[in-house]
Amino acid sequence: MIRPEDRENFTGLVREYRKQLDQASWPFRGRYNLTAFLPADPVQIDRGFQVKQVFRDLTFATTQGYDYHGAWDPVTNQQSAIDGPAGDPSTAEFSSQVTIDAYLERGAPRNKLVMGVPFYSRGWTGVTNQNNGLFQPATGPAPATYEAGYEDYRLLKAKAAAFTVHRDEKAGFAWLFDGTTFWTWDDPIEMKRKARYISDRKLGGAMIWSLDGDTANGELISALHRNLR
Repeated sequence: MIRPEDRENFTGLVREYRKQLDQASWPFRGRYNLTAFLPADPVQIDRGFQVKQVFRDLTFATTQGYDYHGAWDPVTNQQSAIDGPAGDPSTAEFSSQVTIDAYLERGAPRNKLVMGVPFYSRGWTGVTNQNNGLFQPATGPAPATYEAGYEDYRLLKAKAAAFTVHRDEKAGFAWLFDGTTFWTWDDPIEMKRKARYISDRKLGGAMIWSLDGDTANGELISALHRNLR
């Protein structure tokens, strides 16, 4: 439950952390970093944070750039699109563009704003075989290794040959579909796309959830690194 005073209280908490960290760093050279992980939904941003004031005391903040949709939704959808896709049946748009714009409009400095990217997929099964599985009803979360509806990239890649890859080049996301099971798909091509978006908008960088989802040879982190400028 969010109370009206929580916005000001969080600002005060961050200010106190900054003050004490600065005191702890003296007389050493440098300054301790203070960071925060912040939500994607503009409604939650406005309920919980005084963005401009908070960013004054943060070294940087990471935004949630994933879980825009998942198997908790009754129909399939993207989980980390750069922009809102055409035909999305959702009542509110969730995308990285919406999130980044929300923080910038509320006073966050570009160079302190770090965009989250996923090294995992969200999946549904029992999906209606129409529109390549996108925006279709599903019976539930797709079976997976650790948690239904959630699979690391490295594990899903081993099964990807059984699926067809589909991409929305305009909205900036991809998915896998085999006629009944649907997985979001953040592969090296999508990581390159995200890295270029981050660079083009002059943001502070990328945050990953999480490194252990990558392949042994680091396909995803390499794609990010090569394309961040």
